[in-house]
Amino acid sequence: SSYITNAENPNIMLGKSPERDREIDDICQMIRNASLAGIPALKYNLTILGVVSTARTKGRGGTSNRTFVYDEAKQEPPLTEAGRVTEEMSWERITYFLKRVIPVAEEYKVRMACHQHDPAMPRIKGFRGVDRVLGTVEGMKRFVSIMPSKYHGFNFCQGTVSEMLKDPGKEIYDVIRHFGSQGKIFNVHFRNIKGGFLNFQETFPDEGDVDMIRAMRVYKEIGYDGMIMPDHVHFFCAPGRLDYPALSKWMAYWKSLVAKKEKGFGALAESEGPGGTGPSQQRSVREPVQTIVTVGRGHLGHAVRGEENLSHLERMVKIIVRGRCVPSLTDRRWEAGS
Repeated sequence: SSYITNAENPNIMLGKSPERDREIDDICQMIRNASLAGIPALKYNLTILGVVSTARTKGRGGTSNRTFVYDEAKQEPPLTEAGRVTEEMSWERITYFLKRVIPVAEEYKVRMACHQHDPAMPRIKGFRGVDRVLGTVEGMKRFVSIMPSKYHGFNFCQGTVSEMLKDPGKEIYDVIRHFGSQGKIFNVHFRNIKGGFLNFQETFPDEGDVDMIRAMRVYKEIGYDGMIMPDHVHFFCAPGRLDYPALSKWMAYWKSLVAKKEKGFGALAESEGPGGTGPSQQRSVREPVQTIVTVGRGHLGHAVRGEENLSHLERMVKIIVRGRCVPSLTDRRWEAGS
């Protein structure tokens, strides 16, 4: 998700015709091309603000984590290049887009997966003159109702949806059920946070306020069979770069446990203890992982720390494998704020 001046197709959300009509025509052609190439789904966003954050904060293991605190966010200048954009204006522009694009998606059988607005902003006050209509569960419900089609739904960003909620640890599961039971979840960004509406920090999957194992069980319950993907991986390196070591650590959690389950690498569970990791322990974890994980430049990240993490993730992997929700390495734009 990009700020409006950096967007590839800015005029759709600026509401400018005939420029937006040309952009929509291009997107419709992309849908046709995707169908011909055998691509069953496309992810997109309809945003003006892009991803809004405040100063990054320190996380577990010294990571640099994305954070948002509304009261600390600088609204300078007070309006974006789009000027004042009310809810009504946003819905007109979104509806204009959907009524022209979704029929093409239906014809070519390509699912269109829209990402929610990240993060949610308060109604009426908004942010820099923009009312974010896809930053509430009610807004998401209205969005899917505009075009009743099985090819119209969401890239369901669990982290972003959690940011809309006052108590995501209690509320997120029913939101998953609501949209999942309607077949509106086409793809999942599997991310956890601490906090909630207007004040949160992104975290590793096993340390946030949402019980990710419980969430995974809900995806299985609703019959979800799409991709589960890492999202907004933390920085071990300099912010602004795709952090392959941190991404590798995230994927190694999953892949090393799959390897243990399928290939019997018992040393993985026994190599870590409460005392942390030394060189020998790190090798016992990293060696089996090397056979199944290749990310970026070959970095394998840091070893899994602590038996509690292993227990948490091993239970999650069992749910994933049984539910056919397998993590994917096909999308390398995880750190682009998408």
